[in-house]
Amino acid sequence: MTIRDKKYKQGPLYSLTHAMQRIRGSYALAVMFKEYPELIYAARKDSPLVIGVKNDAAFLASDVTPIIRYTKQVYYIGDEQVAELGKGTAKFYNLDQEEIKIEPKQVTWDAEAAEKNGYEHFMIKEIHEQPNAVKDTINSVIKDGKINLKEIGIDQESSKKIHKITIVGCGSAYHVGVAAQYVIETLARIPVRVELASEYRYRNPIVNENDLVIVISQSGETADSLAALRLSKKRKARTLGIVNVIGSSIAREADHVFYIVAGPEIAVATTKAYSAQLIAIYILAIQLGIYNGNISQENSERLITELKTIPDKMKKVLEDKERIQ
Repeated sequence: MTIRDKKYKQGPLYSLTHAMQRIRGSYALAVMFKEYPELIYAARKDSPLVIGVKNDAAFLASDVTPIIRYTKQVYYIGDEQVAELGKGTAKFYNLDQEEIKIEPKQVTWDAEAAEKNGYEHFMIKEIHEQPNAVKDTINSVIKDGKINLKEIGIDQESSKKIHKITIVGCGSAYHVGVAAQYVIETLARIPVRVELASEYRYRNPIVNENDLVIVISQSGETADSLAALRLSKKRKARTLGIVNVIGSSIAREADHVFYIVAGPEIAVATTKAYSAQLIAIYILAIQLGIYNGNISQENSERLITELKTIPDKMKKVLEDKERIQ
């Protein structure tokens, strides 16, 4: 009998956890064993994996979108953790095969949000959802005409300790950062540097406890952005994730989280997530400007009032779609 046979005979959990210790790179696995046909074992490292359980069924996917039609309670397992899925059951284990407890997250999206609802394709649907995504993101943090970021963890005392802001993202999230550099430096007068997440960790960046590193990602699972977040935390910088998916890896690991309220974004070319990320940055810049005494109360009221007009202006533009096409 080989060592491989011995490990296999000690059961699926033993076999999988020992295999994971030898696997290199990123992965999200779903494994079935011939001797255990009613169980599925799942494991992950640096790749997204979402698990749902309802009645006598269990579901797993790389994103919540295909699961929400069945259940809105989902589990996000951590790196190098294992899930054992049965008929309506989910148990979770660490690499030492010890059972661990993971709290479920409630998804606020509904199943209709993941359907085309009469639109020709998802991209055109999500273009038309931009005004609501921006409005919902604004309303999540602006109450009675005032910005409130206390739940996010950005208060006046902590903001005064920020000497520099670094914004990290990939693709469209990087371009949000490019716009953010102008907005934050103008309104808050804090130096801003914008980094491509894919380059950030390879150039040995200079960050410390006086820096705020903002990581922008729609999914909260972008591999390069997640790696940049972990490096920033290792160097003691404060971190803020601007993400769309509750319970995602960046949301769990960042010191603070600013959730945009865009619902599921299925189209590859981003639309509403970009718009919502951009509005989140404007809100953050205004609040930092207020904290730093750079924006007067009168000016802040004017800016907030103007922000709240944006969703209707976006609707007006979209009503002219035939001429734009």
